Amino acid sequence: MTNAGLMSLMVLASGLMYVTIGGPVPLGHLELQSFGAVVLMLVAMQVINEAGMMGLVRMRGQPARDSLSLFDTATELTAGLIAVLVAIVWNRMGIEVFLLLLTVLVAGMLALKRFAEMRLRLERLVEERTEALQEKTLQLERLVARDTLTGLYNRRHADEFLLREIARARHAGHPISVALADIDHFKRINDDHSHGVGDRVLEQVARIFSERVPGADLVARYGGEEFLFCFIGHDETDLVRRCEELRLALEREDWTTLSPELSVTMSVGLATCRDASEASALLDRADACLYQAKRLGRNRVITENALRTATL
Repeated sequence: MTNAGLMSLMVLASGLMYVTIGGPVPLGHLELQSFGAVVLMLVAMQVINEAGMMGLVRMRGQPARDSLSLFDTATELTAGLIAVLVAIVWNRMGIEVFLLLLTVLVAGMLALKRFAEMRLRLERLVEERTEALQEKTLQLERLVARDTLTGLYNRRHADEFLLREIARARHAGHPISVALADIDHFKRINDDHSHGVGDRVLEQVARIFSERVPGADLVARYGGEEFLFCFIGHDETDLVRRCEELRLALEREDWTTLSPELSVTMSVGLATCRDASEASALLDRADACLYQAKRLGRNRVITENALRTATL
């Protein structure tokens, strides 16, 4: 509105100066072509004004869209056009008619200003509500995808992730591997040290996994004491090394801070998909490797190659 007022005054002052110096075409006798030139001048002034505002906004490091508003631009152009019409009317009508017209225009501009302020408040309110709604949506998405105790992804998210990534792996031709890890004798931990200690064990295990598996594409709590890791595009030697590091990290952790004489180990089954296998088949193979790790005494990592060797 400030820009519109300044433009109106500038055009009106230019018209008065034009008449004062005795311009060859008095405002009262403007032809259609001349009036079109005045309108073109207004548009040019608006373009220069918008370019200047955009430059100022960019200098302040703000988004360029903050300087553009179709409503404000239309308002300013309309105000400039009204200023030209006011100048013409002033030259053609008496002072009483001019003052009456000016009063009506002032009232209209004040009403338009009030409408613009209400519109601005409404836009800000909509933006605030939209941001709040987006934040709520993100919170709900996190609740749906995350396990409430450990903060890791839950089984539902892990299953959706595997379906999506195995489909991509078929087209890209890269391997995708999963490791199923199970806390050894977790029921004994609950029975001997309490379920509260068992929950804290799961929380600390999740923290260790989050800190020590930066190369994993997914870390999820897949069941009560079962965890799933997904690796995309890694060879088996690297995956075995990573799983062994995790196994040793749990074995060497000082668990007595949670409960005296407490120790925690885990067994891991590792399987890799290099063909058109389904997610369920890949998980079944990893589960078979995990079962073999438990059968051989727990606290170890078993791969499909090791499982095939053991069954020969």
